Amino acid sequence: VLHAKLLPYMVDDIRRTLPDGIVIHDAKVVLGQAGSLSALINRVIYTVPASLWADRGGLLAQLDKITQLTTLTFNRETKDGFKQIDLRPVIFDLRLDTQSLIMTVGVGETGYARPTEVATFLNEGLGCEIAALPFHRQAMFRMAEDGRRIDPMEL
Repeated sequence: VLHAKLLPYMVDDIRRTLPDGIVIHDAKVVLGQAGSLSALINRVIYTVPASLWADRGGLLAQLDKITQLTTLTFNRETKDGFKQIDLRPVIFDLRLDTQSLIMTVGVGETGYARPTEVATFLNEGLGCEIAALPFHRQAMFRMAEDGRRIDPMEL
């Protein structure tokens, strides 16, 4: 879906340079935008196949434990060594559906949590190394102060 106000020749020029299989679904002019898109995004949803854990009940228990905690300390490696951070304030949702572990974590001004960092607290019963987990970034968006979820194309 392309906005009619977008200069059509610009979109056509971009389309011609894209490899097969990459499709433009939406485009808009962003002149005058207050900041970069990456600076405006503050939430990311990741999914991981729940089948990678041997015991669904054990995974549910680990999720319950994390959501009950008020702090979740992690030693993040930085260029200057290790820095102790609290991941709990930037884990906004952590749940299991029928097929996937779903985690919504903060990025940007709210602080950030890498999905691999969160997974280190879910390693009991995991059938592979954390580095080998196939995280799927399902969505990125901005959570407004009034609780509205704002799609990146609306920013």
